[in-house]
Amino acid sequence: MQIIFGLLYMKKTEFCLLILMAGCMVISADSQGQSKRGWAAAPYLVEGNYEDTPVGDKMQRGNWTTGGSITGGYAGGMIRKQYSFGTTAQLGYLVAKRLVGGVQISYGSDHFDYKLPSAMATQIIKRHFHSLTPEIFGRYYITSYKVKPFIHVSAGPKWIWGMQQRVDSKARDMQQTQFTSSIAGGFSWLFKSKWAIEAMYQHQITTDSPLADGNSRTPLRIGVNFFLD
Repeated sequence: MQIIFGLLYMKKTEFCLLILMAGCMVISADSQGQSKRGWAAAPYLVEGNYEDTPVGDKMQRGNWTTGGSITGGYAGGMIRKQYSFGTTAQLGYLVAKRLVGGVQISYGSDHFDYKLPSAMATQIIKRHFHSLTPEIFGRYYITSYKVKPFIHVSAGPKWIWGMQQRVDSKARDMQQTQFTSSIAGGFSWLFKSKWAIEAMYQHQITTDSPLADGNSRTPLRIGVNFFLD
């Protein structure tokens, strides 16, 4: 009887040890699963560290950002050729979390030529214009995710100069200075820890100049942004 009770006691002890070991394995597996799920469920978060891959928050107050964007278009055929190009360079400072204020300068070029001017006797047959626009801007990133929408507003003076010619007259130089303002909405994709690719649609708030501005002729823009610590 003592031997039987001893065996039963040993079996109960071994059974308890097995239960304890299984419980530890479940807890360990669950912890590892949560760690993996935490990394997989939030790969687009800018904030926080995940396993061995730190992802810093670049949207904090006191950080700097610099970047630029381009736009352009082309249309050609047997009768006419037209193309435009625009580029913008920016330098910004995060005055608050996800809120950027800064300065930007834009350059634009617009060219238009008729190849068969005799068929359009009352129209412009040649137009070459350039523009320069220094502005202040504000931008607000709506979220802190890697892919985040933003709103961008800007305002400043615009100088346009160049030449224009009609078929019934000589080419003449033209220039104009005006105040301009615009608003844009877009998306920013932080594909590296400090680098982002951006795309936005820009709309002129003030009436645009009658002289062609290559920087505002096409509303769609693409660009890059670099966040400095």
